[in-house]
Amino acid sequence: MKSTITIIKEEIYQFCQKLIKSFMRLYYWINQLVSKRSDQPMLPHFQSTSFLKLIKIDPSLVMLRKQYDSESEHQIRIAAHEEYEKAVQSPYFKEITKGILDDHPIPDILRVLAIDPNFPPALLTVGSLEYILGRVDEAMIIFLHLVTLAPEGNDLYYIIDRAGSFLIEQTDYSNGKLLYSQAIDNHPQIDIFYSGLSYCQGLAGNMDEAVRWAKKSVQLSPDNYIFINDLGYWLMAARRFKDAEIVLQQVITRFPGNSKRAKNNLKLLHSMINPSSEYLGDPDK
Repeated sequence: MKSTITIIKEEIYQFCQKLIKSFMRLYYWINQLVSKRSDQPMLPHFQSTSFLKLIKIDPSLVMLRKQYDSESEHQIRIAAHEEYEKAVQSPYFKEITKGILDDHPIPDILRVLAIDPNFPPALLTVGSLEYILGRVDEAMIIFLHLVTLAPEGNDLYYIIDRAGSFLIEQTDYSNGKLLYSQAIDNHPQIDIFYSGLSYCQGLAGNMDEAVRWAKKSVQLSPDNYIFINDLGYWLMAARRFKDAEIVLQQVITRFPGNSKRAKNNLKLLHSMINPSSEYLGDPDK
């Protein structure tokens, strides 16, 4: 149980954090107002300045980084987690994640990385924001930093895969391939990275490479019906119809309760072999 003195110290610390945060916001808007009426330069805004620059020049972020430089890794992670929870619970968080930053010069999510530059969820969010704002190079620096981190459970792998999925959603298959390739180099035992690389290769039109990486994901997880179905799909896309049919039939036989996608792909396969056959539905990878 925490002592009364400890509780008081924590409350004072939290109050000071809120005070500093409020002061820096006030300072920013005063600077904006003064700058409009004079020749003084305005404080940087995340809309136009990347986090990688802001962490060096924005007073509030610089102050936070210095404040936690001397703290233990455990304390830094706790503080970053608390700040992250506050950031995502903000009523403005959904606007910010869409790149709507007019009223948020320094979004709270940036404070998390100022405290802990290795906090995976914030790296994913800020990297995505950088990309949405058109700063692809800066986004990739942040995303590729993710794959170098040491895992703490399986969350890191999921977050890396989410970064890859984000790049696929942007149809940026080249950077997707780069991310998944480096993820495999750093974490060769993780099956989803091989699957992600397979998707990037296939969507980029490299069907043989898609098949090659899909096979590796199945080799790592031979009982994963999703990976087996994906292999069947990419074999079909590579027009290796006989091999594709064998693989898709395996899913239907081995996983009857999870074979809907495989059955759908098998119908597509038959329509490709015999164009006169009826096929209803879309390709389902």
